[in-house]
Amino acid sequence: MNLERALSTTTLVATLAIALAAATPAGAQAPSGRQTSPDGKQVLVNKEEGGLQFAISLNPSDGTVTGNVFNPDGSDPQFIWCKRLSDDGVLDPETVDIEWDCYGSSRCTRSPCLATSWVPLGIVNLGGFFFLPARDPFVPLQQPGSFCDPSAVMTTLDLIEPALEVDTNICSYATIMQPARTSIQPGEDLFLRVWHFALEEPRGGTAIVSMMMGGKIVWQESFPIPTDSGLSFPCFVPDEPVVAGEPIYFNVQYRLPPGGSVPSSHEAAPQDDLSSALGITDGLGSPLHSVPGLFFVIEASVGSNCQEQTGRSLVNPDDWTVVSNGLPPLPGL
Repeated sequence: MNLERALSTTTLVATLAIALAAATPAGAQAPSGRQTSPDGKQVLVNKEEGGLQFAISLNPSDGTVTGNVFNPDGSDPQFIWCKRLSDDGVLDPETVDIEWDCYGSSRCTRSPCLATSWVPLGIVNLGGFFFLPARDPFVPLQQPGSFCDPSAVMTTLDLIEPALEVDTNICSYATIMQPARTSIQPGEDLFLRVWHFALEEPRGGTAIVSMMMGGKIVWQESFPIPTDSGLSFPCFVPDEPVVAGEPIYFNVQYRLPPGGSVPSSHEAAPQDDLSSALGITDGLGSPLHSVPGLFFVIEASVGSNCQEQTGRSLVNPDDWTVVSNGLPPLPGL
């Protein structure tokens, strides 16, 4: 490597690493733009940090960030590529701290473009806010290798009343949204009923169910695996009022235990009686890729004084939209 190239590489490493490390939360950042690609597979970010303009995209399915960094002095744009390593376990998509292994390169002027032109930028930590807002506001928490078959999220009529169902046998991550049917006034309670069947996963891990309104998580529950079936009755008063038509989000996800990894091929464990009763095929069984079981959001009502079915309905059981688009189906099927 000649002296000019060596100096360029040193400057690239130092400048990009400092700029990424200087990333600031939403309340203190310069104007920027974010968008989700039409197929839902990428979060696009155009953002100024540390005197540089970042035009990058996040692919949450494989946990990579790619893009360009522009210097206002008009010099050639630089390229970055980062691979998600881990996060700090904070289950808030805005404040979670994500660790990335990043590389940088200058432009390639002729074929072949050599992998050796990429130089390490080191380990970079970015808060989840860097990739928000997005179509799926939980996307900073999505772990690489997540999957969801389109048939896994539905309104079920199998219960006494209609309910939102997420089949976690074939969906390890899903975010579902609908506009609020009614407003929530200051001081009014929000009452939920959430049911889940027994959750089993040979590697352990955790299942998390979250509800978001106004860009904030208002309720969240974690289920260490394995866990027995159960019914939750959370009731609380939101910190902020909600206007009818405001988006209401539910997120269901499985998180591997620290150091866990997603298998490269589908492996099936023996079915249990519940799976058989529900008509789940022998081919699915209890896959090591996911959390076997089903989650149901049965009720979300307002002003009920924490009583079942006495308040105004916040959501319509059959009016949900899946916003965590772009996830692949269960590997191996």
